[in-house]
Amino acid sequence: MFRTKEGDRQVEMVAGTSPNDQVYVSEIFLAPNYSRIPTDPMGAWFLQLLTGGPAGFNALAEAAHELANWEPYTEIVRYRCFEQECRLIEAEITELTSRCALLQESISNCHGRLKAGGIPFLLRNLEGHANLPRHQGFPRRGCRGNFGVGGAPI
Repeated sequence: MFRTKEGDRQVEMVAGTSPNDQVYVSEIFLAPNYSRIPTDPMGAWFLQLLTGGPAGFNALAEAAHELANWEPYTEIVRYRCFEQECRLIEAEITELTSRCALLQESISNCHGRLKAGGIPFLLRNLEGHANLPRHQGFPRRGCRGNFGVGGAPI
């Protein structure tokens, strides 16, 4: 027996009729209806309400909430949650991609300055030692070195 509809795509259910019976909370899903083949495509108006601003979406959700079946409402809310999460992830990916491009440009600039500054020539005595164990050589402290007067490591 269904007892109450939750706002977050869930329903409370009671196994019996006694007030002391165990209460279960479960998600509900809209069962597809394939009796109409082919199924009608979603209208542009529906997609605008579903993916648009809060006012249109709230009107759609409220209208679905008033239907006799709870499943359409829960599926509309579920769609919106997934779509919003996807938008947030896409925005984060865009930001990370931009940050990575800036870092790649900075790396390229550093590479050019090291090359133009003749640093490989100045440190040619290290040639062939690129695979030194980490504990040998100068201690590493993140991206910052410990340099003294004249740029020589301390």
